[in-house]
Amino acid sequence: MNGADEYAVAQGNTRLILNLNTTSKMEVPADLPGVVIFLHGVNDPGASYESVETGLCQGVNERLDRPDLVAGRYGAEYEKLRKLPSEDVQDDQKGILDDPDTYLYQRDTKNPKTRSLMIPFYWGYRAEPGEVKRDKNDDPTKLRDQYQDVRGNRLDRHFGKGGGFFANATNNLLQMYDKGLDKTLLHKAVQARLPNTLYMGEGPHRRYFVLAATRLAMLVRRYAAYPRTKPSPSWATAKAP
Repeated sequence: MNGADEYAVAQGNTRLILNLNTTSKMEVPADLPGVVIFLHGVNDPGASYESVETGLCQGVNERLDRPDLVAGRYGAEYEKLRKLPSEDVQDDQKGILDDPDTYLYQRDTKNPKTRSLMIPFYWGYRAEPGEVKRDKNDDPTKLRDQYQDVRGNRLDRHFGKGGGFFANATNNLLQMYDKGLDKTLLHKAVQARLPNTLYMGEGPHRRYFVLAATRLAMLVRRYAAYPRTKPSPSWATAKAP
């Protein structure tokens, strides 16, 4: 409880070990003030989630005068391995450094200190096997150590793209069920004016938007169905014998 007794909704003294006479105070922490489901945008693996969650928890703590909200941890294992000399990195750890889209930007679920009201929602595109660019041996090819789809778009280590491709973005529900961006004359004219570090290729079918919307709706429905109040467990108010 971080020493904050005022945030315990119930408490009581009880024995934790039967053959000892000493008792310990047990506390039931207060509920979270709410839930914030945060979505990243297109062409984004969730790079801003850490700063957003940190600011959100700090702001709510200040506004509600409570000290217990703690943001999640992002990329801890990746940053730890990145600082090691290459010869000290074990074979089973190299996969972490080789996949920053996953291990740098996704929240660490093993951090015991996390007590946050934010749910980071990850979504995006994943190429089916027939949409991955391959060589004559049918193995996925790489350009500058990166996988590509058959349209020349960059893919991550799981043949996906966080948030989908920028050129495929839409705010139209009907287009979510339609094919991706075509290379029209206007598209080629825009690409010609982009620096050589940016590429805007044709987009795959936008059905991955539908999947993301369905997953989000299921998450909201699951939260809405969760009971708002629960009776305190018996040990929380029971006195030690």
